[in-house]
Amino acid sequence: MSSTTKSQATGNILDLSAAVGYSVNLFRNNLFTFYLGYDYSDYRNKNYGDHQLVFKRKLYYFSSGGLFQKYNFKTHSPWIGLSVNTSITDKFSIIPTIKLYSFKHIGKGYWIHRGDLKQDPSLKNTAKGTGLGFDLDFIYKYTNNLDLTLNLETKSFKIKTRKGKQKMFLNSLAFGGEGVANKELIDLSLRSSSISAGFKYKL
Repeated sequence: MSSTTKSQATGNILDLSAAVGYSVNLFRNNLFTFYLGYDYSDYRNKNYGDHQLVFKRKLYYFSSGGLFQKYNFKTHSPWIGLSVNTSITDKFSIIPTIKLYSFKHIGKGYWIHRGDLKQDPSLKNTAKGTGLGFDLDFIYKYTNNLDLTLNLETKSFKIKTRKGKQKMFLNSLAFGGEGVANKELIDLSLRSSSISAGFKYKL
């Protein structure tokens, strides 16, 4: 049987990042900067309903309606990085940055339409892994005091083998009664990309 499920997800994200760096001028107008940083992310996602079609037709149709699931997770990610400040012209420069991450993931899920699961939460998973990130900054020196900036960023995290755990919190309606089901979290991957623009003003 071939089926397709569609859903609408909404949410919000809090991203905090801090880093210290040390720069070395190895070539003319090219700065190598070594970074030690820490990122913190808090994701809160809501899944509203789902629509299922069989054989790409309305042979069978299912809609749960309303809020279907909630999944919130946090990541704590220390990292090391290296960037190269490359001047193309007197006014234009590019700064590529590579980052290596070690991360810890903590997630909580609320499966609202599962009658056999508790809702405070329904499940909790934890994982540890590594990640890789790339940044690309374009900087245009508009005046001596004002820089215009464009940033492209992407990063990808992957769980380490046997470094993930998941707990399912069962209520009295579950087969076997109320309790906690523990199992290994087999796979977890996180990917994000962003584009941002801004300016820097120097007094």
